[in-house]
Amino acid sequence: MMDLVIGAGEKQKVVLVHDIPESASRRIVLAGEGASVEVEEVFVSGGIASALRIEHAAKGTRSNVSSRGVVGKGEQVRAHAKVVIPKGMQGCDTRVVQKFLLLDESAKVDALPAFEIEESDVQASHAAAVAPLDEGAVFYLASRGMDESEARTLLVRGFLRVPSGFEHVVKKWQ
Repeated sequence: MMDLVIGAGEKQKVVLVHDIPESASRRIVLAGEGASVEVEEVFVSGGIASALRIEHAAKGTRSNVSSRGVVGKGEQVRAHAKVVIPKGMQGCDTRVVQKFLLLDESAKVDALPAFEIEESDVQASHAAAVAPLDEGAVFYLASRGMDESEARTLLVRGFLRVPSGFEHVVKKWQ
């Protein structure tokens, strides 16, 4: 398990790009008052099992997790994001959003945003969405002169918003 500890008043941005099959557990601890983390998690390969755990170990901490991914034919992805806010950690704020695009009927995703909150004075929200690639959008772009492969790549690239330096992973979907 990989750990990251964030101290008082510190703000961190973490970018995780899953472009090869892996099974990984990561833990982020917001250890000081006012600590903040923004996690951007991008899935562009199958065979991935990601377990992310964020622990709010101080008052007034903030976390924001944004996961998105594309899953191809016969591939599987497991994306679990758990946020823990113990009793006494007032004023914490957390958001977890997971969105996945399925490129084939055989693609599978297990997206699980979860909270373990023992304190009432917090703000928390979570969401998960899994949907197939919009064939209507592919048809629309194709009817405007784009070939089907180009249309799919454009839609996937727009959905993923791939972080700088990882553009090469989009080529897999062409």
